[in-house]
Amino acid sequence: MKKLWLTLPLISLLFITPSVAAQSNDSRKVEVMLLKKNETINRNYFAGNERVEIDGTINGDAFVAGGVVLVDGTINGDLLVTGGEVTISGDVSEDVRVAGGQVRISGKIGKNLTVAGGNVDITESASIGKALIAFGGNVNVSAPVGTSINAGAGTLNLSSSVGGDIDAGVGTLRLTSKAVAKGNITYWSDTEASIDESAQ
Repeated sequence: MKKLWLTLPLISLLFITPSVAAQSNDSRKVEVMLLKKNETINRNYFAGNERVEIDGTINGDAFVAGGVVLVDGTINGDLLVTGGEVTISGDVSEDVRVAGGQVRISGKIGKNLTVAGGNVDITESASIGKALIAFGGNVNVSAPVGTSINAGAGTLNLSSSVGGDIDAGVGTLRLTSKAVAKGNITYWSDTEASIDESAQ
């Protein structure tokens, strides 16, 4: 567990700068980098701006940083992203690594998801093909996870199926009536887990 918590400061450094930039209150025009819906990139893609929107297709890996990042297109490779506010509603065929102040995942991730954020929301419409590694103040998992979950969080709420083990160091662990864990659950906390009687 010590190794898990030691990585938090390093991961948090990834999203401190974009998070501050996103909160700027000046009146100048926000600069936007946009990959339009009908555009296709057949190589690795690099983007950084105050606001980055990916609606098109990338046949390669994507490396993105911004105050606000919206990924609604298709990435046929890995996605590495950091931002103050990050929303991933598109499809990523490989791994996703994301850090942000506010992170919302509602798309399909083919393999592994590694996420760190102040608030992390993985919605019911999302899916994670393999493992989930999550760090955050509040982490809500409502999407199915193919294999395992490893988490360090102030609060971890699980409302979906997990194909393997769950290992978590948390302030609070809650399994709702929709939670299905097909492996072992191991957690470290000062409080007892809240497990709905209908959870499996």
